[in-house]
Amino acid sequence: MKNKTTCVLIVDDEEGIVEIFCRRLTKMGYQVSAYTSALQALTDFRQNSHKYHAIITDFMMPEMDGANLARTIKLIRPDVPIILCTGGYGSLDNAALQESGIDHILYKPVAKKAMADLLNQVICTEEF
Repeated sequence: MKNKTTCVLIVDDEEGIVEIFCRRLTKMGYQVSAYTSALQALTDFRQNSHKYHAIITDFMMPEMDGANLARTIKLIRPDVPIILCTGGYGSLDNAALQESGIDHILYKPVAKKAMADLLNQVICTEEF
């Protein structure tokens, strides 16, 4: 169940998407930390891994793709749910994504309800 301390980490190299997701999640009642750099997001996660209840990451990013980011995050904290957000229909190898630690996939453009439902599902599951 989310509350004022439920925090989501957003990682996407497109600033416009980061802004939309931040606005959307803030309205839903989440605290949000957002980065357009996967490396900066990873640095924050290493220092503050305990505060995050879920991660939403883009797949294709210049410094580090979402699968590698997920793999690294899961080495630090295996229990954190990771949602891959991508526009790459059909080009994803689901087995490889699962091996990297991706728990769920959302396809862009992401509907508000789909995002809300999935976050509620993974955050409620995490607390049990």
